[in-house]
Amino acid sequence: MGKISTRSKKYIIPNYSITGDLIAFNECPLQYRFVNKGSLPPSVPVQEWFGEFIHGIMEEAFLVWKDDKEKGIESKFPWNFEKTQEISIEIEKRLRGKGLKPYRNIFTDEKDGKKIQGKKKAEDYIANKRAFLSINMWGRYLFPLIEDNEVKLLGVRNMPASLVKKRVDMYNITGIADVITSFNIRKYSGTGNKLVEYLKEIPEIKEKLEEKEDVQIIVDYKGTMRPDRKKLEQYIHQITLYMWLQEKNNAAKELKTPIVAGVLLFLNELCPIREDLPVLESINEHEFKDKFQATSRDWDIVKSQEILDGEEFSDEFRYRRSIEIIPNEPEKIEESLEWADRTVEMHEECVLKELENSKDVLSCWEPTKYDKKRCTACDSKLICPLTREKSECRPHVP
Repeated sequence: MGKISTRSKKYIIPNYSITGDLIAFNECPLQYRFVNKGSLPPSVPVQEWFGEFIHGIMEEAFLVWKDDKEKGIESKFPWNFEKTQEISIEIEKRLRGKGLKPYRNIFTDEKDGKKIQGKKKAEDYIANKRAFLSINMWGRYLFPLIEDNEVKLLGVRNMPASLVKKRVDMYNITGIADVITSFNIRKYSGTGNKLVEYLKEIPEIKEKLEEKEDVQIIVDYKGTMRPDRKKLEQYIHQITLYMWLQEKNNAAKELKTPIVAGVLLFLNELCPIREDLPVLESINEHEFKDKFQATSRDWDIVKSQEILDGEEFSDEFRYRRSIEIIPNEPEKIEESLEWADRTVEMHEECVLKELENSKDVLSCWEPTKYDKKRCTACDSKLICPLTREKSECRPHVP
């Protein structure tokens, strides 16, 4: 009787989410180890709530717009506050069911926009206001272009060759594209669609728009202010990798529609608040007026710190601050793939260190450079070697 063969050893290809793993790891390996990899929920999930809130708002608003269109109802913009508030309330309920709650009086579930609660109207709560503006300022231009939303993307890469020791030979790279648009430039030229007009301002994109019948762009929402250059570069890698993954999807389906660009929308820029002034003050005057086309009034508001509710900034300044367009170019894709491989290599090295020395996690996942805003909100600050001696990170007696 012949020998019965044994089952081959289980082989699992690790998944690396572009936002949940690659960007999070680059922010801080130690924080990533406990929150993302260790599945320990942050005690104050401020940014997580607002990020999911604004994503939910734009996704639900698009579904409402699409449903109205299918029913033959003309959903004209701007939508009134009561209509956007219904969506805001629904999204907040969903997040609350997931254990995510808003903080510091930034949201209200009051339905009547004119009803005063103490000294504050419902439309003056920052989360509700940003939802209203996001739908009416960008939704009006984006929704008619949308082909698909919440698209799951998956690709496979070889593990970096420079890794001395490898657990496996490959890794999955994953992401979720908020929006994939498909449109013909001839249909929207001259219609006043700001997204299309901004795309046409970039020569290499304009050329592709005009020579192809239909094109795609990938859009990603960010519930933040426009970040500094270092963080912006990570987001650019993210959207560039989305383009690479979607190109593979299209090739598998034998679709020939080219992806011409990726777009990042920083929706908090539509309504800055006083806490955002340091971000705006860091912009030099030349960039302020040339790149973002700020008016003298916009400049005066920032320098005098007279910001009240964010809407006193000019519309054009807020539009341009809230958008970053990244052309789809082979060299950019190659740079982003190299960034992904470098990050995976560093991550794998940390994993292997912990496998060899599981009793000393802190020595396996080193923190990055100290950042006051990030570090003071981190639940690992009392054990982190960078923060435990910082006065602002020490526990305070109430």
